[in-house]
Amino acid sequence: MLIPAVTVLVTLGLVNGPGFTALAKDLDEYATWDDVVAAQGDVDAQNALIDEINAQIDQLNSDVAEAEILAQQAGDRYNDAEQAATAQSEVVYGLQVQVDEAEELATEAETTAGEIVAAMNGRVTLDPTIALLMSPGDADDFLMGMSTLSSLGMTNGMQYEEATAARNNANQLQEQADTALEELETLEAEAQAEYDSAVAAQLDLQEKRDAAVNEGAELEAMLIPLQEHRDVVQADYEVGEQLREEERQRQEQERAEAAAAAAAAAQGSTSDVSAVDPSGSSASSSGATAASGYAYPIATNAYVTSLYGMRLHPIYNYWRLHAGTDLVVPSGTCWTPLYAVTSGTVTYAGWMDGWGYIVMFRAGDGTVFRYPHISEGGINVYPGQQVSAGQTIAYAGTTGPSTGCHLHFQVEINGSPVDSDAWLINHGLWFSGL
Repeated sequence: MLIPAVTVLVTLGLVNGPGFTALAKDLDEYATWDDVVAAQGDVDAQNALIDEINAQIDQLNSDVAEAEILAQQAGDRYNDAEQAATAQSEVVYGLQVQVDEAEELATEAETTAGEIVAAMNGRVTLDPTIALLMSPGDADDFLMGMSTLSSLGMTNGMQYEEATAARNNANQLQEQADTALEELETLEAEAQAEYDSAVAAQLDLQEKRDAAVNEGAELEAMLIPLQEHRDVVQADYEVGEQLREEERQRQEQERAEAAAAAAAAAQGSTSDVSAVDPSGSSASSSGATAASGYAYPIATNAYVTSLYGMRLHPIYNYWRLHAGTDLVVPSGTCWTPLYAVTSGTVTYAGWMDGWGYIVMFRAGDGTVFRYPHISEGGINVYPGQQVSAGQTIAYAGTTGPSTGCHLHFQVEINGSPVDSDAWLINHGLWFSGL
């Protein structure tokens, strides 16, 4: 779980005597209980250590804030690179279609020209002068045949020029397609590099958040005997773990309450809007698993507000492919739990420009699932984590370009989005509106 930084209750210089240096050692080297024990009985040393610990706590929180910015920037760069690669793939596809059409036209023109040449060769079997001397009575027919042959010659000339032009056009388009493909391969490599960088930034952010909780709690525990200017007792060593556990419980409680409220609201409306399987059996409750073994990505009483396909974008106001299925829960979707539809590996979990907070994971067969617009603080997994069908991976929200809390459920195969409506139906995951 991604854990926010611990709230620092002690400010820098709270007990700062005059003439003391705040930083007694490198910030990368955290204060220890041995340092606290060594400062016992020396108020000046205790005050200096208090300043040092406060600075280290501040640094932990600053590290988290900086890592959050870097992770967001990395996500934005990845999105830009991915969009550039996607746009270039469309260029490559369009050029290849033109190449195929031009190749077909060139082949047809060349075939026609060849047929004309064959027809001309079939008509010219003897020298014209000899033919007239041998059959003077057939002169009219012969001259008519020669006229036809002349017409064929003119037609063949034009057909040859047409075939040549068609072939040149096909070759030029093929060169353009080859160049575009090389550019696509470069962009795809750049996108992969940005993806790796974004995942690394998220892992670094997670590490710093963990440090803010773990190291931060221990440092705050050390402040207690220092500020009271007393010796360390055995109970002091246990305070750090208590603070860590209290912070974890507080965060879990907040998330559980939000999720429970959303689930209760959704369940309360099940009788009004329910997802019904065409076979006649009602879909199960929130987090249910279908007979296919796949889990519902959101509460089963959710309904569809926008299907997969072309639509006028509600924010950008132009026609484009809506590459997923939008689902909402009656009585409120914000902070509704979102579930992994199948087992897989989390490949992305963080901010991405154009998507808001998003979780992506890859199933064993290579299928990639996207869950964007997640609530801020609502990501429940981290990159590299293994998830199972039905596991809560996030909580719905409306971050990024979105008009309200919902789940945009997107399925990708071989890097391209597929009809998510059909995917849900084919895997036994029925929602009202499909």
